Amino acid sequence: MISHRAKTHFNEMLRRSMAEVLGSAGRAEVSLLPDLQLQGEGQVVMLTVASYSFNLMIFLYFEVDDVIRARVAALQGRDADSLTDRELRDALSERGNLCCGALNREIGRVFPHAGLSTPNILDRRCVEHVRLLNHAHLQHFRVEDQGALLRHATLCVCARGEVDFSWEAAPEPEHTAGELELF
Repeated sequence: MISHRAKTHFNEMLRRSMAEVLGSAGRAEVSLLPDLQLQGEGQVVMLTVASYSFNLMIFLYFEVDDVIRARVAALQGRDADSLTDRELRDALSERGNLCCGALNREIGRVFPHAGLSTPNILDRRCVEHVRLLNHAHLQHFRVEDQGALLRHATLCVCARGEVDFSWEAAPEPEHTAGELELF
């Protein structure tokens, strides 16, 4: 069972992560949806974050069309016509991975033993079966950037017992230039 407070925190963590990573200027508009009726969106990037007490799955819906191709190409500083379908799917997976990494950083502040998966591309129809999982929380999102719909997302959390926690959002990082991060 997941408490109402934990559900709210999971939703806000993912909302902030998607807003930070998926928008062209680092600020996409992300809203909650009561249900999701998709027409035509063909594939999803599926990512997971796992902890001892829960598994969290994120599904980012996309359809390879001219709008998505142009946005991904712009993010990479390339011409849309030069992207192959494979490069486009890889770039969308990487965006999803960045989003999941931002979410994992926030979850890691509360649950130190959380880890994330590599992205998987699935047919959208697979998500219709998520309701068959023994999930404790299911939430849908709409992601827009500068008034244009970018994609939808679904958050599914399966708990292995009681999940309740208190979380306070980390302060927004200062945007600086010229820094080098070594791993």
